Amino acid sequence: MSWVGLDLHKRYVTASAPSDACHRGTPPAPLRRGCSWLASLLLAPVLLIMAGSRAAADVVRVEVDRREVLAGGVSWGSAGAYERLVGRVFFEFDPAHPADALIVDLRFAPRNARGKVEVWSEFVIYKPVDSGRGSGVTLFEIPNRGGGSLVNVPAASAMRGENSYLLRMGLTIVHLGWQADLSPGPATLRLHAPRAGDATRRIAGLVRTRWVVQSPTTVLPVTSAASHPVLDPDGGEHRLLVRADPLGDPAVVPRASWRFARLDGERVVADPGNVYLAGGFAPGRIYELVYRSADPLLVGAGLAAVRDMAEYLRDDPTSIAPTRYVVARGFSQSGRFLRHLVYQGFHLGSGGQRVFDGLFIIMAGGSRGSFNHRFAQPSTASGNHPTRLFPFASAVLTDPVTGARDGLLAHAGDSTQLPRIFYLDGGHEYWGSAASLTHISPDGTHDISLLPNERRYVLASADHSANARDLGPEEDARTPGTTLYRVNPLEGRPVQRALLTAMIEWIISGREPPPSRYPTIARGTLVAADAVRFPHIPGVAVPSAAVPIHHLDFGPRWPEGIIDFEPPRLGGQYPVQVGQVDSIGNEIDGIRMHEVEVPLATYLPWQLNTGAAAAVAPLVSEEGSIVPLPRTEVERRTAGDPRPSVEVLYRNRDEYLARVRRVVERLVQERFVLPDDVAGELSRAERIWAWVTAARGASSRN
Repeated sequence: MSWVGLDLHKRYVTASAPSDACHRGTPPAPLRRGCSWLASLLLAPVLLIMAGSRAAADVVRVEVDRREVLAGGVSWGSAGAYERLVGRVFFEFDPAHPADALIVDLRFAPRNARGKVEVWSEFVIYKPVDSGRGSGVTLFEIPNRGGGSLVNVPAASAMRGENSYLLRMGLTIVHLGWQADLSPGPATLRLHAPRAGDATRRIAGLVRTRWVVQSPTTVLPVTSAASHPVLDPDGGEHRLLVRADPLGDPAVVPRASWRFARLDGERVVADPGNVYLAGGFAPGRIYELVYRSADPLLVGAGLAAVRDMAEYLRDDPTSIAPTRYVVARGFSQSGRFLRHLVYQGFHLGSGGQRVFDGLFIIMAGGSRGSFNHRFAQPSTASGNHPTRLFPFASAVLTDPVTGARDGLLAHAGDSTQLPRIFYLDGGHEYWGSAASLTHISPDGTHDISLLPNERRYVLASADHSANARDLGPEEDARTPGTTLYRVNPLEGRPVQRALLTAMIEWIISGREPPPSRYPTIARGTLVAADAVRFPHIPGVAVPSAAVPIHHLDFGPRWPEGIIDFEPPRLGGQYPVQVGQVDSIGNEIDGIRMHEVEVPLATYLPWQLNTGAAAAVAPLVSEEGSIVPLPRTEVERRTAGDPRPSVEVLYRNRDEYLARVRRVVERLVQERFVLPDDVAGELSRAERIWAWVTAARGASSRN
């Protein structure tokens, strides 16, 4: 059956079947309800048109283009069968409303007959077919560059692993496109926003593209050209800059030696989407193109769209997926998005009320992003782009460089309207993304207190993804002449599942979450990079410094979201600190998973640009490295490795696994691992043992 032109004030009705004993797993205890089975519901494509309540949100229409039942209607714990909704949501933003006026350049965007600016976005929603059987909690997954864990999963496929866990919790899961600068694609959720300016008032400004050249080439793509086209490609106001050091003064490449073009065979063809350099771009150099563009996309509307969709779902009783609570979760880029959202006040709804009950911010460090300024580039996270800017911490502090006072939550309104916030980072975020500045004074002298609504957790020695990789890397993953592999298989997803459960318990029942766990100056576990006591493993160099964070001056109009200095002028440096390590080389403080608590290797949250050739080499990639322990004392002495051998640490495999079990069970008691994940952790420990003891041609010792 299908609906067309459904009554805007009625919710759709579905038929249920008699209860059954069929279950698919059991949800965490705090979310359990009576279990029954809902027969699968076969639905034709649906066009569901609704008018969101203006008092609740700026959602004016929702169109569901496709609606289908998951996995043939199988029951997911007490939540029963799930359905997947794919469609579009339409917004109107009012330049005269204070909540919408936060969007940079909104007043210059085209308006409809009601004087509003129209924007629409694509969404994917997973919800219980019978909404009354769900947990009443919506997990608002902020897509990372248009994708997400459940965006492209076919509805006919049974969910496994992480996805199964979310469904068994009875959560409604929402993915909404918020990036206006993404290229179209069938697997990408996008925000469709207008451009600011028109024929009578054209808005022009500066855009910067940055490349770190790894191999010889004569052509590089202007990655921002699709969203911010080059204005007058033949003009002389565009600049190509080159530098050998990220902090060094750039040299200007003569305009006569480069142009906007690509190669067609041997022929150079004009193309505003590429830059051609006669003689080629030199490997190891950093190039930056600063060019003029016009008619900027209304990128900041993405923040307002996420806000208003959450408000619509939670506060509008006619919404397609009604909910009591909304928890937003973001990883990496989308975690930076959430830090930006709360800093600029987009967590508050049309009446100044909180629309997010919780924010789970993962692997964002001290960064925000290029999310709401003129000619913003949301996917940009490197170089001197507006991503790592004061304030870093939530509390109001004084910037030692400028003297300004600010805090991440300084503009968050009434403290009673603050969402509960979890920050989860890995060791990489301390080396590469200024995570230490989120909980120390900006001058680096002392720890600061977290606010009551916050908890901070750190996965010791984890790289940016904290996602278990193949435990048998090929030899080309090993740096020649060393035992260092360019992969870090430390797994952090069990902690993410446990902390999500803890946050929901905190919101629904008030149960306190696990205490924060992160390195501090007071305990001596947070130190300057050159004070880290790495063991001197033969052939393995260590970084001499973390990625430096400088004050960036974008010009006098930056508070309005307008860049005048591009690249920005570098000011004073902020004192970034990192986690101290133990004698193995694994980080001491934070949540120590069994990989570091019962070690078979040194887990490094970074990689060096040249592998292990020089300690001064800059960090490269967001992935880490692993250096297995020597298997035997003979191997250790032959290599001159100061770390203990596997045979000294553990009598055999069984002793190793018994110690792992004790660590995992303790993590369960501390609520950093769920009971359901214990078996998986033990199985992974067995694979780590097999790889370390056999990776270089030896058989496992039982």
